[in-house]
Amino acid sequence: MTTLAHRETTLDQLTRDVEQHYQTVFTADEIWRLRNNLLRDGYIRLTELLPRNVMAALQKDVKSIVAKAARRIDITVEHTGNTPRKMSTVNFADITKFGEFAPSLYALKPLRNLLSQVAGHDVRDCEYQPERLTITKQEKPGDTHGWHWGDYQYALIFIIEAPSVDAGGMLQCVPHTTWNKKDPQINRFLSENPIRSYHHDSGDIYFFRTDTTLHRTSPIERDCLRIILNFTYAGPDDLNKDRTHETMEAIYEFA
Repeated sequence: MTTLAHRETTLDQLTRDVEQHYQTVFTADEIWRLRNNLLRDGYIRLTELLPRNVMAALQKDVKSIVAKAARRIDITVEHTGNTPRKMSTVNFADITKFGEFAPSLYALKPLRNLLSQVAGHDVRDCEYQPERLTITKQEKPGDTHGWHWGDYQYALIFIIEAPSVDAGGMLQCVPHTTWNKKDPQINRFLSENPIRSYHHDSGDIYFFRTDTTLHRTSPIERDCLRIILNFTYAGPDDLNKDRTHETMEAIYEFA
């Protein structure tokens, strides 16, 4: 059993390792470039956010959580125009229950500070705790996390395992769009705007603006595996929003 003293020592070492890593990777020019790309595209690839050994530990931990707690869903979500969700999910409660490593990263100080530098403002805890950490797994032909927006401003996505590009499961985005839950008009946005598609490999990380980026993962085309860990964060635009969580509850909350 892991003791509190051991967890604190491990977290202290993790903080030092990540801080040292950032000193060599994220120069002022690189942060400037990332910020501009995020403003333009609503998305940036951020794979250097974790040292390789830390990402390997995260991948191992998330796969263990999935084996213990993933639950299959096959639903449509009314508030995103009845788009489908065909996948397995793990909610916040089970991640914090079974995770040995993943929960520690959410509030890791150097990681949060870097995200705030890239965003150009404070990146804060998502106020709705169940949305802070979630996991999805897609593995069967047709599995998809259908078109939707996020309730909060940002998401940080860790690609725990990814299929090859020919198997589907790509992130697809339409940035600078707005979610009206009563009338989402997803097909109008898709017909009037270019769709940007991003393939990711296992171990990749990306950061994106979820509340103004219509997005989905394209359907899996054959038996394979796509597992992601999602950290949801708030930003200044979330301070004055009145929000509900119907989509989140349909996907991740289990009776």
